[in-house]
Amino acid sequence: MTRRPSHHRTPRAAWLALLIAAAGAASACSDASDPTTGTHIGNPGELEFRVSSALTAADGEVRSRDASGTDFTFTEILIHVRDVELDLPAGVTCADVEGELQGARCDRDSLKVVLDGPFVLDLLNRTSTPALDARLPALSWRRIDFRLDDAEGATGDPLLDAHSFAARGDFERDGQMVALEVQLRFNEDARVESPGGVQLADGDRLIVDFDAGAWLTGLSIGGCLDRGDLSLDGDRLRIDDDSDCDDLEKTLKDNIKNSTSLLSDD
Repeated sequence: MTRRPSHHRTPRAAWLALLIAAAGAASACSDASDPTTGTHIGNPGELEFRVSSALTAADGEVRSRDASGTDFTFTEILIHVRDVELDLPAGVTCADVEGELQGARCDRDSLKVVLDGPFVLDLLNRTSTPALDARLPALSWRRIDFRLDDAEGATGDPLLDAHSFAARGDFERDGQMVALEVQLRFNEDARVESPGGVQLADGDRLIVDFDAGAWLTGLSIGGCLDRGDLSLDGDRLRIDDDSDCDDLEKTLKDNIKNSTSLLSDD
């Protein structure tokens, strides 16, 4: 019987070599698409500021409990932010992302993506004025800084005018409902970090979440009312920069700033 010439048969070793080479090429393609390297960026995502609380039982509200055991319900929460800055991941430069940015710019000196405000952020409705419509590259984000700043001029809500933070709500005292208004001036920088990074997948939202359930930690507004250090105006309580009971204003502001976390959501 005549043998077929050996050059028509691929030896087993050659097939293995081809498979290894193909696997290496696939790995190289995968590395090139790694969203943390900046060599490939998928569909951009959005940035959102919101508020949440484990104590909340109804839509359109969040609750916080003070040290006296009183539950405070917030039905409107507004903050005024001058600007927002996002640190680019390690190894990513402005040149990698500038073609993907919309509604934002990249600062080549600081390696930050910057959203220039000012913005009025409605934390309960997750909206912004003007619209926070920046599109962000699908990267792993670790840190966001934002400047809480007193609003200058009309904001659409008189409670926020000339302030950085404003909230409305109510609480029960002695069997009666009391309206609550909060006005605070920050003029401070705030930071939210995720040491391990939050991966923003294609089309997801990168979320700055405020935990309202932590805002009244270490505070006893009920106790301040009992002692007369705070007083009601009829059926209304106002908390502002002049409210000086148990370091109320400073503790409340620190609790709000420290309640943030960085999340992603589709």
